[in-house]
Amino acid sequence: MAILKRHCETVGRDYQSIHRTVGTTCILGDTDEQAQAKVPEATRAYMSNAALIGGPAMIRKRIAAYEEAGVQELLLR
Repeated sequence: MAILKRHCETVGRDYQSIHRTVGTTCILGDTDEQAQAKVPEATRAYMSNAALIGGPAMIRKRIAAYEEAGVQELLLR
C-alpha cells in the first residue's frame, strides 16, 4: 500500500479515493495443521505466504493484518 500511496502522490491522486482490494485463496480447517494438510505439496511454499491458510484464529489474525495494512475488501477463493 505504501507503493500505491507514493504513486498517488506522484500523480496527484487522492489515495483515500481508491478502494483497496486484495484477492487471495482461503483454506480453512478446524486447526492450522488441518488447513495446511489441504495444501498440495507442490504449492505449499508459495501458498503459505500468499494465501489465508489455517484455523479460525489464524484466519482472523491474517485478515486483521490485511486491514491494518489498509485493505478495505478481500476477495476470497
